[in-house]
Amino acid sequence: MIKKHKIFTGESDNFTIIGVVSRLVDYKLCFHINNALNIGLKRGSDISVMAVKAHEVQHFPLFRYYSEQYKNNWILIPNKNPNKDILFADLQPIDYFFFIDEFPSLLDIKDLMRTFKNIPEVTLVQQIKPQASKRINHILQDIEIYLLSQNQKKEM
Repeated sequence: MIKKHKIFTGESDNFTIIGVVSRLVDYKLCFHINNALNIGLKRGSDISVMAVKAHEVQHFPLFRYYSEQYKNNWILIPNKNPNKDILFADLQPIDYFFFIDEFPSLLDIKDLMRTFKNIPEVTLVQQIKPQASKRINHILQDIEIYLLSQNQKKEM
């Protein structure tokens, strides 16, 4: 049986995006998120994105969890990579972006954000609307490409 793959259509409606401000380093934040939400974010290979001004590929750490229960991906990406490149310059106060593909209707976004706010060293949590940055749709396309490439690697 052939596996079906979703293709991103350029619409950001499929993703819920939460911005997180925290002094924690990425792996420590993931540890706290995993404990708070009872999930298993794990470091994957870096995601490649095209820089706006430099016209070069930049790489950002990506932490991913696939929920068997909800059949969706939960992804954490820092706004700044180890080279100090910035993913969303226009959303620079935000340190991390938490992307949820196909947000489950059984969950409440406000409860999820409250859970994030209770994590030590998290100072701000806010839902990010797709209109907040010109780059969001481009990054969402990069995430879709990343997920498709990871699925293809699993199938090999």
